[in-house]
Amino acid sequence: MVKIYNHPQFGEIRIKRVKLSSRVKIAVHPLKGITVTIPWLVSYSRALKFIEEKREWISETIKKQSRKTRDEAIRIGTESPLKLITKKIVVENLSENNYNDEIISEIRKEAKIYLPERVRILAETLGFNPGKVTVRNNRTNWGSCSKSGNISLNIHLMRLTPELADFVIIHELCHLKHRNHGPQFHNMLNSLCDGRERELNKMLRKERPQIMILLGEQTKKGTN
Repeated sequence: MVKIYNHPQFGEIRIKRVKLSSRVKIAVHPLKGITVTIPWLVSYSRALKFIEEKREWISETIKKQSRKTRDEAIRIGTESPLKLITKKIVVENLSENNYNDEIISEIRKEAKIYLPERVRILAETLGFNPGKVTVRNNRTNWGSCSKSGNISLNIHLMRLTPELADFVIIHELCHLKHRNHGPQFHNMLNSLCDGRERELNKMLRKERPQIMILLGEQTKKGTN
């Protein structure tokens, strides 16, 4: 059960009542926002009081996360375009006031062409039969596979190397056979990645499904 509280300073806060929770907890996520978890029998007024008790901590956490987000941002400039698998997005083609929307639009356009076709090729090569393939601008995950066999992929896979994008696609294809992340799933994924599952996972953890993009002359260290 979730209730939304509009805080005068922090905006929308999710208050979530959980049966198995034993104490009041608060979490601040740079993308998901602020969530307060309370035990099933604890009142919402206790949650509101807890928010006020933690007001300073929440404020400082938001500031730290904001600084971290900007530090990790991709900066593109006249000599440092945003590199996608299929093309480069250059500053000269962007309007200064609306560049983020234009960049997302370009990434989405390329993803709609490249990713479904790449799923088709890999599925045929590896012996899978997926359902519908969709692309989305997801905030927290690279991809997912539904119970009906449909695959959803994050458009930001286009910012990765072809190798890492393929790894995510193969990961979701393996879920057509194994719905969880048990030993059989990992054995299959590892075998289809030539024994490199751990290595590729480590590389993928260094990337972010969604990231701030800023206009500037320096590109974030480690971007492709």
